[in-house]
Amino acid sequence: STTMEYLAEFIQREGIADPEPWLERATFEQIREAAETAGLDRLKPIFDALNGTVDYGRIRIAVACLQNAAAEPEAE
Repeated sequence: STTMEYLAEFIQREGIADPEPWLERATFEQIREAAETAGLDRLKPIFDALNGTVDYGRIRIAVACLQNAAAEPEAE
C-alpha cells in the first residue's frame, strides 16, 4: 500500500535500523533470515522464500531497516 511505501521511505531517510515500532521481532527475524539468501535488492524473492506468509508491506519495512543497519559504520 502507499502508506507502507511512505513509511519505508521515512525509515530509509531517517536511517532507522530498529523495526520494533512497526514489526514484531519474530516477523523481522523471519524476513532477515529469508533476506540472507534472497538478498535485499528485490522484495519478491523474500516474499517467495517466506511462502507468502508475510505481506509486502512488512517485508518493505524490514528491508529498509536491514539496509540501514548494513550502512551503519562498524564500531571500532
